[in-house]
Amino acid sequence: MARRAGAEGRLMGTFYLDERPIPFEEGEYVIDAARRAGIEIPHFCYHPALGSLGACRLCMVQLEPAREGDRPRNMASCLLKAGEGMRVSLNAAHAVDARQSVIEEVMTNHPHDCPVCDEGGECHLQNMTVEVGPPYRRYEGAKRTFVNQYLGPLIWHTMDRCITCYRCVRFYQDHALGDDLGAFGSRNRVYFGRHENGPLESPFAGNLVEVCPTGVFTDRVYRRHYSRVWDLQTAPSVCPHCSVGCNTLPGAREGSLRRVVNRANRRVNEWFICDRGRYGHRYTEVENRPRTARVDGRDVSLDEALDAAAQRLSEAADGSIAGLGSVREDMEGNAALRSLLAVLHGWYTAHPNPDLEAAIAEAAALSTQAPTLAEIGQADAVLVAGDLTGHAPMLDFAVRQAVRVGRPLVLLHTGPAPLARHAQRRRQVTPRELLGLIETLCATAEGRVEDDDLAALLEPLRGARNRVVLGVAETLGAPGCRALGQLAGALGARLGFALPNANAFGTALLSRPGDSERVLESAESGRADRLIVLGADPLGSGAGAGRWAALRERLNFLLVLDCVRTTTSEQADIFIPLTAFTERAGTFVNYAGLAQGFARIEEFVDQTGRGDHPANPFYAGLGPVGSPLAPHDGHLPDAFDAICEIGRRMGLGRVQRNAEILAYQFFNEPPTPGRTGITVDAAGFAHLRDSAAVDYRPPPEPGGGWQVVMTTWYGDEHLALHAPELQSLAPREGVRMHPDDVAAHGLDDAAHVLLSGPGGRSRLALIADAGCPRGTLGLSRASMAVLGADEGDELSWEASA
Repeated sequence: MARRAGAEGRLMGTFYLDERPIPFEEGEYVIDAARRAGIEIPHFCYHPALGSLGACRLCMVQLEPAREGDRPRNMASCLLKAGEGMRVSLNAAHAVDARQSVIEEVMTNHPHDCPVCDEGGECHLQNMTVEVGPPYRRYEGAKRTFVNQYLGPLIWHTMDRCITCYRCVRFYQDHALGDDLGAFGSRNRVYFGRHENGPLESPFAGNLVEVCPTGVFTDRVYRRHYSRVWDLQTAPSVCPHCSVGCNTLPGAREGSLRRVVNRANRRVNEWFICDRGRYGHRYTEVENRPRTARVDGRDVSLDEALDAAAQRLSEAADGSIAGLGSVREDMEGNAALRSLLAVLHGWYTAHPNPDLEAAIAEAAALSTQAPTLAEIGQADAVLVAGDLTGHAPMLDFAVRQAVRVGRPLVLLHTGPAPLARHAQRRRQVTPRELLGLIETLCATAEGRVEDDDLAALLEPLRGARNRVVLGVAETLGAPGCRALGQLAGALGARLGFALPNANAFGTALLSRPGDSERVLESAESGRADRLIVLGADPLGSGAGAGRWAALRERLNFLLVLDCVRTTTSEQADIFIPLTAFTERAGTFVNYAGLAQGFARIEEFVDQTGRGDHPANPFYAGLGPVGSPLAPHDGHLPDAFDAICEIGRRMGLGRVQRNAEILAYQFFNEPPTPGRTGITVDAAGFAHLRDSAAVDYRPPPEPGGGWQVVMTTWYGDEHLALHAPELQSLAPREGVRMHPDDVAAHGLDDAAHVLLSGPGGRSRLALIADAGCPRGTLGLSRASMAVLGADEGDELSWEASA
């Protein structure tokens, strides 16, 4: 076959595997080309994401000689580059014997624990042994054994099962850039673990469970409520814990969600997910998860709560109802709330804080060419503004893929950032200095300002061809997002933003300029005295909590719908519990404008579409989007069904039809679960540009206080905060100061600090942290909410006994 250009512009040819023609791309290995053609060559150490190593030799094939008279040779197909006309055999006798020898060798010391092994049902070693043989082991001597390690609350370690494929350290060290897990020893005594017992430190450690082919690393959380994989009911889903929209596969049995694993999507997360996405699902199983509807402090049936909500909303004067959606709620739920409020001439927003609303709108409008994770990993140079690890861990992981092959990283940050250790150039400033730094960098890149120091900061990007610029919208604010967009334009770089939560982009599509401020002003002025809150906690978390708390006393009625317990839900006049995101169908729009549908687990649904599993009402749901909600059935609704049902009971049947139009108005069709996804159309980006055209609030004048820096970590997300095993790894709560500031005030780590803010006072332990700039106070999101402070605000403090 003649060589031709491939789909990606690379020359291709054809080789023959057992006489079957296999097309290949230039430079491609035999095992990869065969895999694309649907032929799985046996392997251990090879992994599609980790590449080839040649350590196990299970992928042996016989290479026919190119010259007459030469003898055929056995070659590892993961190291054999395909060539035009090459002939290889998987079934040749010598290749079969070689693969069986490999299996027999690795099985020599493997324990006979298949009946109790956590890897049962998805064990690659077991599959390869059955496929390749030999069927029985001949070795009857003593087996090599190891002492297992404690690796934290997420990962279980069983070292006796190891076959020395090195997948674990290749992922952990080479891809995740972690340094607290490695290989120790030599020959057949190689040990994969830490230098001492303790939790693995990487935000991506849970991927060891999936890359290990034998069960050395297994899911410690899953094994506490274990089920064989063939007994799990699954459905294609999308991670609800950040704006990346990683594709996942949750598995449930007997009314409980047992685990979440990666579902590979080359357009999004490819082969991996972060530990927030893997273990954050535990919020669905906590004991204090709200299970019962409540009216005026009394537990009632769902039917009674819906009736009460409809009645009290019907009593409201025209235009006196406001609604707060959520960036963590799906498109359908937010669209239903906006549709209901439109019919009632009420006020809708999905953002509790006007500044955050403006930042999201600005960032989404600038994301017309946002790079995918794969494109970030292939960049020649990357500039990051903010802490990606705490806001969108898989964007951090994508940057690490560029760093690991030697591509330069330039980091601009205000607080502690794990990527700082991998940055070739970095600059740390206070929150109020960040905007000025970006604007000056832009002027330097355009040649309007001559600054040797800043020119040196940008130098790694100037010599690169494929540049990527990434920012954190919550840290930058709207002016910072716009400035970063101008810098990306000056550098000729692709631009993307980490947005707050899973559906921030989607809520920007549903919003209008100034919605958040209109809702707040309508409540503060008394025009709106009834409030509906969907999947948000304005009274207890996030920027602007103090302003919302002051509004609570002015409200005559507060209706809250949520799947977790919050400060706001505890103060609700009527509370309606909702299904979690693995228990419903819906749509999220990720940071790049890609709408992805997710499905609910089908174990609990019969042919009529109605769940009837008695063990757990959460998974039962109430049918697909748009299905009528059946009263008295004891099941929990999703947000869309609950809000549409309230509308129906108010005599407003058109709420559902309008909501369906709103949810998908900027897409060619509703996204289908399990498919790649649908990108927002040109009209959607035009709407975003209009929404971003709002006046920015000027930053407050300096008052002589200490600036607040938000300190985040990879488990810092509203739903994941209810996942106990993940939260057991949370950093120590306290106020962080630069060590020089601590010493200058004669303090030490045993001291406590009393902070005063607009929302109140808080006494916190003092923690010295060089990741905080001089003159700043590093606070967690929860502490900031208690104090009523936002990043960049100024607080006063004093040492406390």
